Amino acid sequence: EALAQVRRHVENEVPEMVKFLGDAYHHGGHFGLVKSDKKAAKLYKKAVALGCVDAMNRLEDMYDIGDGTGVKLDKKKAMQLFRMAADRGHVRSAQNLGCLLLSLVFFLLFSWFACFVGSLCLVWSSSEH
Repeated sequence: EALAQVRRHVENEVPEMVKFLGDAYHHGGHFGLVKSDKKAAKLYKKAVALGCVDAMNRLEDMYDIGDGTGVKLDKKKAMQLFRMAADRGHVRSAQNLGCLLLSLVFFLLFSWFACFVGSLCLVWSSSEH
């Protein structure tokens, strides 16, 4: 009875209920449903299209982690969802976006530093000969 009621709300495209059913598949066991991250991801995508901010957060986590979560690893999609949810006031997404951007900055700085040190080593080793 409860699952039938949830499914009716999903058919009527109630965003929070679409996300709720996605959670039920993501965790498994609720309403006797078997865990299925693929079904959860499909429902989260539908809820995102309907404007559900919490579904954006769930789906961004899945894309950020990748394989084994029902979607393929896609940092670009994760970043887009982080931004969408953060723009709509989702605090955890804003924090995740900040951490992701900070790690990107550190990666770029480290890459630049490694190239700089490598160049210095080349100049230094060629000046010894």
